[in-house]
Amino acid sequence: MMRWFDTSLFPRVAGPAPFTLRDFPTRFPDVRFMGLKQFDFSITKDIPIFKERIKTQVRADFINAFNTPYFTNIQSLNVTTANFGQLTPSQNNPPRTIYLEFRMRF
Repeated sequence: MMRWFDTSLFPRVAGPAPFTLRDFPTRFPDVRFMGLKQFDFSITKDIPIFKERIKTQVRADFINAFNTPYFTNIQSLNVTTANFGQLTPSQNNPPRTIYLEFRMRF
């Protein structure tokens, strides 16, 4: 399990006592979720054959080329559980995928 943020700052009780003023904020500007850093690349090469009568093309597509994982499954949003603030290690974006293509046009 990965701890995403410092959970010691949160109270361990479910909420304030009835008829009291809340002194704990509902939003935290310094707790953000990670941005998606996925890079996709494509490389294409056109090759003429027989004085450009037949054209061939070789192409390679790289989806998530650097294989950067994106974790978004938070186990619990309840501050009273032990799993509060932890991420599950399951990747939510596709792993690196490489497509190779050969095309010939007459």
